[in-house]
Amino acid sequence: MTRFIAIDVETANSSYASICQIGLVEFVDGVAVNRWKTYVNPETRFSSRNTSIHGITQQHVTGAPTFPEALAHITPIIINQKLVYHTHFDRTALHQAAQKYNITLPQCSWIDSAIVARETWSQFRYSGFGLDNLASEFNLSVENRHDAEADADLAGRVFLKALFDSNTTIEKWEKFCASKYRKSELKKEYARKNKPQSAAPAPAYVPLAKNRPPKFGILWVIIWPFYALYKLIKWSLADKDRKKIAIIIYSILIIGMAIICQLLFFDFIIYLIKDQSTTLLFFRIVV
Repeated sequence: MTRFIAIDVETANSSYASICQIGLVEFVDGVAVNRWKTYVNPETRFSSRNTSIHGITQQHVTGAPTFPEALAHITPIIINQKLVYHTHFDRTALHQAAQKYNITLPQCSWIDSAIVARETWSQFRYSGFGLDNLASEFNLSVENRHDAEADADLAGRVFLKALFDSNTTIEKWEKFCASKYRKSELKKEYARKNKPQSAAPAPAYVPLAKNRPPKFGILWVIIWPFYALYKLIKWSLADKDRKKIAIIIYSILIIGMAIICQLLFFDFIIYLIKDQSTTLLFFRIVV
C-alpha cells in the first residue's frame, strides 16, 4: 500500500515563519482519501505582494489558531508519516515557524516532489519543475491555485505521476530525498564555517591633535618641529609627485626650526641674566 500525506503552506509576508494557511491531503494507493486545511494567525503583518498571490488577508485569520495550536491539531495526522511537499519552501516555513515559537515539529519523513520531478524527467532537471509548469505538461487539473489544500493536492498528484513514470518505490524516493537534504545541510554548514572574514573596518579618523606628542611647555616647542618634519618625510615618500612640494616645506620648516632654536637659546641666556634691558636687546637682535 502506498500512503503519504501532501502538505502545503502559505505565508503572510516574506518571512518563512509567517504561515497563514496549512493544507493537507492524504493519498492512499493513488487516491486522495482525506483533506484538511486551516487558516493560521501568523501574529504578524500581511504584505500586499503575498496577499495578491493567495488572497489571504488579516480578516481571514481573525480568530484562527496560531501556529502552535494548528500544529497540535495536525500532529496526530502527520506524526511518523511520509510528508510530500514541493520545493524547500514548505519544509523551511514549517521549521522556521516552529523555531519562532520555540516548539518542535513531530517526527516524520520528508519527500520533496520537486527533487523527485527533476530526477524523473530529465527535461525538468534544471528548470521548469514548478507546479504550474508540471501541471500544464501532464494535463493535471488545477483549481484554486495558491490555496494550501489545492496546492497540496497538486503536489501529491505530481508525485504520484513521478512514482509511476520512474517505476520507483516511495521508500527509495524517501531515502534519496533524505540524502539530498543532508548534503544540502552539510554544504550550508560548511559555507557558514568557511565564510570569508569580512575586511577589517577602516580605523576611525583621529585628529592630528590626538596623534601629536603631549604638550610639556617648552619641551613641546622643541619636539614639535621635528615631529612635523618626520610626518612630512613620511608623507613625501608615499608618492614621488609630492617631492617638489615636500622640498619647499622642508625649507620652510628648517628655517622655522632655526629661528625657534635661536629664540630658545637667547631666552635661556635671558633667563640666566634676568636683566630686563638685556632681554629687550636680545629680542631685538633675534627679530
